[in-house]
Amino acid sequence: MSITNKQSNILNQNIGIAGCGEMGYPMLKVLLQNDINATGHDVKASENFKDFGNKYIPSKSEFFLKNDVILSIVRDTKETDDLLVNNDKFLLKKHATILICSTLPITYILNLKKKLPDNFILVDTPMSGSTIKAQEGTLTFMVGGKNDEVHYVMPLLNILGDNILHIGDFGKGMSVKLLNNFIAASSVLATRNVLAQINDFGLTKEQLLDVVKCSTGDNWFAQN
Repeated sequence: MSITNKQSNILNQNIGIAGCGEMGYPMLKVLLQNDINATGHDVKASENFKDFGNKYIPSKSEFFLKNDVILSIVRDTKETDDLLVNNDKFLLKKHATILICSTLPITYILNLKKKLPDNFILVDTPMSGSTIKAQEGTLTFMVGGKNDEVHYVMPLLNILGDNILHIGDFGKGMSVKLLNNFIAASSVLATRNVLAQINDFGLTKEQLLDVVKCSTGDNWFAQN
């Protein structure tokens, strides 16, 4: 789908965050703090989102009728299907822009693109960072999509993150995110194994970590 003049500035659109959990909740707050016309939706009960007032929409159909830009931050493929595929009112919209921020299998999002109407823009924007980074608006996004689509969503991502990396075509952002997760998991496993045996070397965990944090063995797990 091409970007129309009416859509040219994504920040003028109604923006919805679907999945106001550990990451989506602070992301919605950041958008509202920046005077973006944003609302949230989640499967959890409304009383969990009293802070948002009328910026939280408990009804899924009302949420999708209102918003033309959706950031999907739900937990897994089933919740993504329930959100985007098994949703007749959403599929009847004339146009929509969907950012897939969850980490999902590559084969799944490629098939998801085939299931959605041709008049929808679908960009994969998996993210990396802690809840604190979400609160600060300093997340990292790995983006996959056509150049004009990525250019369109970039102002929105720039509010939520400070490292926005356009990797390539649709699906490439998710590919990099999954590979990054594999590297991170490997470093966590290696660090845990070494720390479990540190006493055998007559050393303390603190002694090792003090060196690792300023040396080539540095990794996220050691820092945190």
